[in-house]
Amino acid sequence: MADAPDVIYDEARAIGKIYYDTTGQLLSLSERSLYTLGWTSLAKKYGRPLGRFASVDHRILGNEAKSGVTPREDYSKSHRSIRRGNWKESYYELETYQRNRFNSFTTFDLYTMKCLAALDTDVFLHNLRNPIHPCFEESKWLTENDMPKHKGAIPILGDEIGFWMADNPVVWTLLKPCLQLATMMLHNECKYSWLDALLNGSYEDVPESIKGIKLQRFFSRTHSERTSRSSPRILENSIQNMTSKVVFGFHSGYEEVTTGLPRSRTSRNAITRNHTIFDRIEVLVSTEMAQPLLRDDLTDAEKMGNRLRIATTLVHEFAIWGGQPTPLVTQMYNRGGPGLPNLGIIKTSWFTDKNKAYQTSRKAPPLNRKPKRGQIDNFHTYDYWPVPTQWYSFLFSEGFWENVREFGPEAKKIRTDKRGMRYLSKDHPDAKSQIDDSGIRIGSGWPYGIPQTRSQIKRFIVANNVSTRISKQHCFEEGSPDPLDHFNIKPPKVTYLCPRWNEITEHLFSNRGPLKLALDAMGLLSEPTFFRYIRDHGGINLTSLEFRNFLGVADEKRELFLWEPFPGFGIVKRIATGWPLISELDSISWPSPIGEPDEDDMETLDNLMSDEAVQAALYEYCGECRDLDIETFRLWLVDRFEMEEFDGEDADEGFRDVIWETVRQGGAYFTLGPKNIVRFIYPIEEIREERADAFAKERMKAIQEREEDAIMKIDFS
Repeated sequence: MADAPDVIYDEARAIGKIYYDTTGQLLSLSERSLYTLGWTSLAKKYGRPLGRFASVDHRILGNEAKSGVTPREDYSKSHRSIRRGNWKESYYELETYQRNRFNSFTTFDLYTMKCLAALDTDVFLHNLRNPIHPCFEESKWLTENDMPKHKGAIPILGDEIGFWMADNPVVWTLLKPCLQLATMMLHNECKYSWLDALLNGSYEDVPESIKGIKLQRFFSRTHSERTSRSSPRILENSIQNMTSKVVFGFHSGYEEVTTGLPRSRTSRNAITRNHTIFDRIEVLVSTEMAQPLLRDDLTDAEKMGNRLRIATTLVHEFAIWGGQPTPLVTQMYNRGGPGLPNLGIIKTSWFTDKNKAYQTSRKAPPLNRKPKRGQIDNFHTYDYWPVPTQWYSFLFSEGFWENVREFGPEAKKIRTDKRGMRYLSKDHPDAKSQIDDSGIRIGSGWPYGIPQTRSQIKRFIVANNVSTRISKQHCFEEGSPDPLDHFNIKPPKVTYLCPRWNEITEHLFSNRGPLKLALDAMGLLSEPTFFRYIRDHGGINLTSLEFRNFLGVADEKRELFLWEPFPGFGIVKRIATGWPLISELDSISWPSPIGEPDEDDMETLDNLMSDEAVQAALYEYCGECRDLDIETFRLWLVDRFEMEEFDGEDADEGFRDVIWETVRQGGAYFTLGPKNIVRFIYPIEEIREERADAFAKERMKAIQEREEDAIMKIDFS
C-alpha cells in the first residue's frame, strides 16, 4: 500500500499492538474450536494477522479469517469477487503484501522451491538414536524446587497438564529429539572452528577500546591443530568443564527472568545469565519456541524446523556462532502470546552491522570500515536464502551425520543457494541509489541470483506501481476516509467461566494474611508466581486452566484482581474492590522470630534499605515486582553489596529473624508476604521514572489507569 498520513492508520496500528493468543493454543480444545471457528486451516496454525504491525498493513487480507500464507495462485481465484476492486488489482496487492512480509519472497516462490513447511506433506522420520550429551541430560534441567520462591513454574495450559519443566514427561518427550540433534552438533564440532576458537583459540586485545573497558577478539586455530588426534577429547573435556555449573530450564521469552514480569513486546529465543547469587549459569529456553511442538496438526517439516530451532538455540548459547536459523514467521507475529509453528527457514548471516548493537558488542569500536561505492562487503550486506525443508529434515537422520564424520564439516553446509535476496545496510553508499532506481521499498537493497529472481522483482515493481494507482483511485489522501476501515477487525474475545468462583474467593478471603497468601499488601505479580503461592500454601486444588478462568472472570467483574494474560504468561494486580472488611478477629498478628535477632544486623539492614542507591539497585534487579524470596534477598545483598554480616553458617535463619523482627517493630521498607517472602513497600515512582524503560512505563501507566477506572465504576454504581 502507498504511504498515507499517520492519522488514517491510528486504529489499525492500535489493533496491531494488542497482545493475545493468536491461535488459541492456551485454550482447551473445545474453546479453541470456537475461538478459530471459520478460520482457514493455515490461519488456525499461523493466526490471522490483524491491523498494522511489523511495517505491514494486514487489513489487506480482509475479514475472511485468512493467514496471508497461502501461495498467491490460490489468492487469484479466491479474491475475484473482493469488493474493493478488480481481482487483478487485489492479486498485485497481495503479492506486494507477501513480499513485504517474507523477505521479498512470495509464498508461491517458497512453495515452488520446496521451502514452505506448512504445505510440505512429505514424510520425514526422526531416526537419531544417539544418547543425549551429559550437559543436556534431565538432571541438568531446573525443577520448581530449584527456583526461588518468588518465581513460579510456567503452566503448559491448552490440552496438556503440568508445567514447563523437564521432569514433566510431556516436556521431556518434546525435548528429547531436540537434545539429540544438539548433541550431534556438539560432538561433530571438533573439526569446525567456531567453538574451538572460543575454547582453545588465541585472544587479542581490541585496538582503540573504550577507556576502562577491556575488549578482546578471538581467533581460530589452524585446521591441522583442530583435527589432530587429541582435539576431539580436548574439546569434549572443555565442554564438560564449562558446563559443570550450567543448568537449563524454561522461561517466557517476554519475561524478566528474575521475576517473571513481562519486559518486552517481542519474545527472545533464550537467555544465558551468570546467576552469581546461586553460583550457577542458567540457560533458559523460551516456552514460546517450544509451544508449537505440542500441536497434533503439524507436518513433519514443521516439526523438524521447530526442533532445529531449539537445538541450534541451545548450541548457540555456547558461543554466538551466527548459525541461528531465521524463521519466516518472526516473533512479531506471536503478538505477545505463544509461538507459532515453523513455516520455513531463511539462511542468513548474523555477523552484519544489523547486529552491531547486540548486548556486549554495544561499546565495541567498529573494526569494519565502510565499503566503497560498488564494493560488496559482507558486514554491510544481508543475504537471505530460503532453506528447503528436505535439508533440515535430513539433519535428523543417521546418514547425514555419517557423511559429516566421513567428509568433515563441509558435509554440513547447505548447497541449495539457488535463489536469494540481497539487501544493503543503510550505511552502504550504494543502498540509496539502488532503492531509488528500482522503486523497491522493503528493506534496503536489491535482489540477486538466477534470472528468474530478477524477473520476479520486475513484477514486484509493477505490483508496487499498481498499489500506488489503486490508492489514488480510492482518494487515499489526507483527510479522506481509509478504504480499509471496515477491515479494522479486533482479535477474538475469550469468554471466561468459573464454576468454582465462590469456593476460590472463600479460600482467598480465609487466607489473606501475612505468611499465608498475604493478599492485602499484594502488588503486581506474574501469574505463575501467584499460582505458586496458592499451590505452596495448599488448602485448595486448582488446575492451571481453572486458575486462569478465575482470573479472567475477576478481571471482567473488576473485582479482587486485574489480570492481563499477555505478553508472556500474565500479570495480576490486586485492586481494592470486592474484598470484605477485615474484622477484629482477623487483625494482623506478626510472627515472633524463632531465634534472637541481632540488633546490629537490624540497624545495618535498615540503613541499607534507606539508601537510594540500594533501592535503585533493587529496582534494576526485580523491577516492578515487590516480592523476593527471603533467601534470595540475603544472597543478593551479599553478592551485590558484599554484606558479610549476612553471610556464613546459619546465616539464612538469622537473616529471616532479622526480617521478621523488623516487620514486627513496624519497619518502613518491607513487610511479610507469603511464607518465605519479603515484600517491599517503599515508593518506587521516582525510581521508575528515572530507570524504567519505555515499555515498563507504558505498561504501569496502563495498569494504573485500569485500576482507577475499576474503582470509579464501583463508586458510581
